[in-house]
Amino acid sequence: MFLGIDIGTTAIKFAVIEQEKIKYQQTIPVTTHREVSGACYQKTDELLRVLQIGVQSIPKDMRSHIAKVSFSVAMHSVWPQPDEKVFIWSDT
Repeated sequence: MFLGIDIGTTAIKFAVIEQEKIKYQQTIPVTTHREVSGACYQKTDELLRVLQIGVQSIPKDMRSHIAKVSFSVAMHSVWPQPDEKVFIWSDT
């Protein structure tokens, strides 16, 4: 089984795939914070919490058969320290 995780600007999406068929999928919204200056960002601690919840929500018997994991992370390629801001593409 293969686990794909897409970390996006509105949600983190999870899909477990086996033999080209989706066996499990889930989308968990994430919060985008906006400052008066126009800066848009997400918080690393919140993203990590959603990642943990998403992975743990995969049924245990299925999770134990996952052999590969892949991330799609266009804007989150460089992850700052915990409790930091990740500025995203919609930042002005």
